[in-house]
Amino acid sequence: MNAISCDNLAEVLCVNQVRIDFTDKSITAWGGMGVLVGKFLEQIQFRDWVERHVPIIETSPNAGGVYEKVLGQLLTVLGAGIIVLPILRYGIMGWRR
Repeated sequence: MNAISCDNLAEVLCVNQVRIDFTDKSITAWGGMGVLVGKFLEQIQFRDWVERHVPIIETSPNAGGVYEKVLGQLLTVLGAGIIVLPILRYGIMGWRR
């Protein structure tokens, strides 16, 4: 493991030998989540799995592709699940049933 030098570095924070660089690029919480989910799906080769196991052949020139539709459905279901969990636990506006 290489040693990290944090001496005389502008806009760099070092915490427990971890170097953190700052940037002017704007990010959002969902952007970070998108990167994590995207990397995970690449690692498990989700696109290849969809292309092998979802035997749909689209003939329309306007078709966006099977992978994009399956991925959109997956993300919609996961996103809706994340939103609904607090409602199921606490009820609407925090009222218990």
